[in-house]
This record gives sequence, C-alpha cells and structure tokens, in this order.
Amino acid sequence: MIIDFAHKQILIRVPKSASTSVEMTIRNNTDFTKDGSLVTAMEYTGVDGINHDLLPDPHANVAQILAESLIEKKDIPLYNIYGTIRNPLDRFFSWIAHVEVYGYSRDSSFLSNLTNEQKSEIIEKYVDIAKQKLDKENNILGAMGLQLQSHWLCFNGQPINKLYKFENAQYLVNEFLANRGAGPATLEHHKGEWRPQGFDKTLLSQEQVNTLTNLYKSDIELYNKAM
Repeated sequence: MIIDFAHKQILIRVPKSASTSVEMTIRNNTDFTKDGSLVTAMEYTGVDGINHDLLPDPHANVAQILAESLIEKKDIPLYNIYGTIRNPLDRFFSWIAHVEVYGYSRDSSFLSNLTNEQKSEIIEKYVDIAKQKLDKENNILGAMGLQLQSHWLCFNGQPINKLYKFENAQYLVNEFLANRGAGPATLEHHKGEWRPQGFDKTLLSQEQVNTLTNLYKSDIELYNKAM
C-alpha cells in the first residue's frame, strides 16, 4: 500500500489483483523517501517499507487508514484512491494456485501434473470454503484471496474513485506516476510460481458457476463498473 500525502493519492492493494506488480512498478519509477510518503514493506518480495511502522498491513483499506489516524475522515474526499479489481472467477483460480503451491511449499510443477479429476476435487474444496465463509460472515480470515474485493475497494458503501480493472493496471500505474511528475513506466509483472496452470472455468460444473456467481455478485457488478 502507498499513501502519497504530498500528492493526495493512495494505492490500495487487493490480494491477487496485480497489486504487487502495480506497487513494484510505481516504487521502481519514483522516489518516495523524501516526501513523507508511507509505503508498506513487501516482505514477500524482500522489499523494505518507508514509514512502514505507521501502518504495517500491506493490504490495509481506507477504514484501517482512518482508524490509525493517518488521514482525517474529512480529508478523504481530497484524495484519489487507486485500486485494481479482478474478474472474481479468475481471481478465485489464482488464489487456489497460490495456496496449493506457495501455501504448501510445493514446486510449481505440482499443478501441471494434476489430473482433471484431482483439479476438480481441489476446486470443490475451495468452493465449499468460499460458500461457508462468505455466507456466514462475508469475511475470510487467512484466505484473503477469497474475500470480497469490495472489502478493500469500497468505503462508506461507495467504490473508490480510481478503480481500474485488473486488465487496465498499466493505466493506473501511469496515472499515479504522472501525478508525481514521473513515468510513464511499463508494468513489471510479478512472476509468482503459483499461476493457475490448467485451472480455469472449464473445470467448473454449472452448479459451481452459479454458486460462485451468486457469492461474488457484488464484486462482478463492481468489476463491470471499473475503468
């Protein structure tokens, strides 16, 4: 997450929505060390933060920013708040691959060696997790990649004002940098080893499609409204 106080802009990082690639590209093309910006550490990639102690959660949302008194609520309308939203079904599969490889310390070849039957069993497990958790509490602790993206991308019931589709992350990067008098810069893709190899919507039953579409209805609507 980035809070650029000097230029009144915030980058919100939604898990599994290209947020690592976006932040890394922005960080590599402008200097945040001299203007009091807050940039959370990216322990996952070994990158240190800037004023990181003020709010260490790299996936904090606007409510958390306010709770830490980093910005006054009355000043939030003065800020451009940036974030990316991913097609919920694509994000669902990305999270499965992330957990099944990284979460279990497996080699990435694990995914490509699975049979379709094995993949279907894994998918069913995560559909059940999403259904149980989202139906009951709309919050999945320890499974951020299944949580509604609106948890990060809405505040007071309204979408943030600079919401870009996952596919348009490049435009977000260039606009954020331009506001700082920098850029443009080519989006640097973060190459994790848990890409959803062989996991896609063709493995879903119609019942599973209906279940996920219902669970992520609000995110689908938000995605369709994004730039």
